[in-house]
Amino acid sequence: MSPHPTTCLWEFPTPYEAIGRVFDRLVVKKQTQYQELIIVDTPQYGRMLVLDGVCQSSTSDEFLYHEPLVQIPMILHGKPQTVLILGGGEGATMREALRWKTVQKVVMVDIDAEVVKACKEHMPQLHQGSFDDPRSEVIIDDALKYVRKARACFDVIISDLTDPTDGGLAEKLYSPEFYRMVKRILNRGGVFVTHTGLVAPSVTTGFGKVWNGLGRAFKYRIPYLSYVPSFLCAMGFIVASDRNLQPPPAAEIDNLLKENVSGELRMLDGAVVSGLLATPKWLKAVTEPSRKSKKLTAN
Repeated sequence: MSPHPTTCLWEFPTPYEAIGRVFDRLVVKKQTQYQELIIVDTPQYGRMLVLDGVCQSSTSDEFLYHEPLVQIPMILHGKPQTVLILGGGEGATMREALRWKTVQKVVMVDIDAEVVKACKEHMPQLHQGSFDDPRSEVIIDDALKYVRKARACFDVIISDLTDPTDGGLAEKLYSPEFYRMVKRILNRGGVFVTHTGLVAPSVTTGFGKVWNGLGRAFKYRIPYLSYVPSFLCAMGFIVASDRNLQPPPAAEIDNLLKENVSGELRMLDGAVVSGLLATPKWLKAVTEPSRKSKKLTAN
């Protein structure tokens, strides 16, 4: 391979760095009504979905994103029957929710019909037939409008939208006002989860914005991270609820998954979930910023 490949997509995850992604084949490239849609085959990460220049999923490691996003709130709920997915055009988030034998209905709301259509046709490794499951329903709509007018309530609501960047397509869906609307359509004891974009010790702005916004809408929050190689960084997640989110012991999680989840998870078991839900010390500087000052004041 040439050290200077010409078939390369460029991504700018922060204002200070760029990622060049070599690809073998361009599968789809088009401008939809809402965003630039690209699907490529890459030698390192397999087939990849890119929206507005940002990698969303790749077939080699998408489970490192979708399993933590979906399975952790499902585990914390314990017996989810109804699930709402905001975004999730690839169908992989819906796939993970439908693994649960307790689930009776999954509603997926995505604004971009062309992304859903392209992923359904060209990324079967991700959705694995979830669009055809009789328990699934796909609605093409703006998630904000859907949540605002929704009458049905759900046990688990999963936000699988594009990143919380200023001026981005999904910016309004990372606000305290939106989180309060989400809370309105959660069943009693329901759990909400959202990703926060990429997180590193030097990249915490998006995470902090989501953390603080959720704190204005919900009583309880738990942060966690999962490193995704095709993102070249850890992805942040936060689960939120008005019920105390106490994770079960690892052995109980293993039993819960064994009894309720179809197929083998590739990443998660009880021990891994317990580890993910233990907040790294450096991240506590964002989730507990006043902790040190309170101790000093007390002294």
